[in-house]
Amino acid sequence: MPSEPPLDWVLARRRAIGDQIRAARLHANLTQQAVAERAGMDKAIYVRVERGHPPR
Repeated sequence: MPSEPPLDWVLARRRAIGDQIRAARLHANLTQQAVAERAGMDKAIYVRVERGHPPR
């Protein structure tokens, strides 16, 4: 059974959180790869989080 897509406010909130994460990463002068390694996750998953998409 397919699930329904998230509500617009959920998508907007995910994007806002991703923007905050990206801003913090850039402020710390870190690459996506560096943050992903420090967090113990794959870079592709980290990129999805930063873009506001749920990890697969």
